[in-house]
Amino acid sequence: MRGFRVIRPPKKVLDPCIFAEDEKLVPGLKDKIVSETHQFASELNISPDKILGIYMIGSSVGYSWYPEADIDINVLIDWEKTPKLMGPTVWAVSYKTGREVEKPVTYYFTKDIGAIGTAYDVLAEEFITRPIVQYKEVSEEAIYWVKRWFSRIGIAISELKLDLYSYEDTKKNYELALQYGSEEQIESLEEDLRKVQAEIEKDIQVLRLIYKLLTTFRGSFVGDDFKTSIGNVVYKSVEYVSYKRTIKQLLDVYKKFRSGSIDFDEMVREMMVLET
Repeated sequence: MRGFRVIRPPKKVLDPCIFAEDEKLVPGLKDKIVSETHQFASELNISPDKILGIYMIGSSVGYSWYPEADIDINVLIDWEKTPKLMGPTVWAVSYKTGREVEKPVTYYFTKDIGAIGTAYDVLAEEFITRPIVQYKEVSEEAIYWVKRWFSRIGIAISELKLDLYSYEDTKKNYELALQYGSEEQIESLEEDLRKVQAEIEKDIQVLRLIYKLLTTFRGSFVGDDFKTSIGNVVYKSVEYVSYKRTIKQLLDVYKKFRSGSIDFDEMVREMMVLET
């Protein structure tokens, strides 16, 4: 099957918000990773002497990095239990372009790291296996699924945006009706507000489902060589164009509303700021 190149090209340098020019970790990052590793180990009842190594893997340690990419930490431990995923925590950075990003840092506690490709020893601050610059080929099927998910997410976000604007317009008309309108107009607009509120809630539930399905889908398909996960290509593509971050930010605002820390109007305003 004819392949396609992933849209994201490799960089010429490593991520400057992770690595210094000498390939050591930037100030504060090593201490953060080591400290959080021991903190999570304590929560899992793992004694420090059981920690055999702390390794950074994934796109963040290679030349295919991008600002929103997770920092994936594999913690090699001496135990016989099922691997545990802990976190994420946040590594807040600012690139020279002025772009500020909160990188998720996830920790995977396992007894067998396995074939991990590029790997960086956090404690020794050196590469175990060095990254190489290469283009990854993906199949036409992967491109098909990327386009399908982009369309699905784009439509869901657009529908939410339209309903947010509809709510704002309806709320303004309702407030005017309270001052100058008839009782019948007020009741009609109250009903309109309830309907658009319900639509916004439905839009958010759709985004929640997409976010959940996206993670599940990540490991559900493999490519022709059984090495390249189509789901992972979709996940990384969605992450690369910031769709994943946008959905998470919208859902975080919704959580604030559900917890009672903001009211519905405040939720709408915060979501509209994210959408502008």
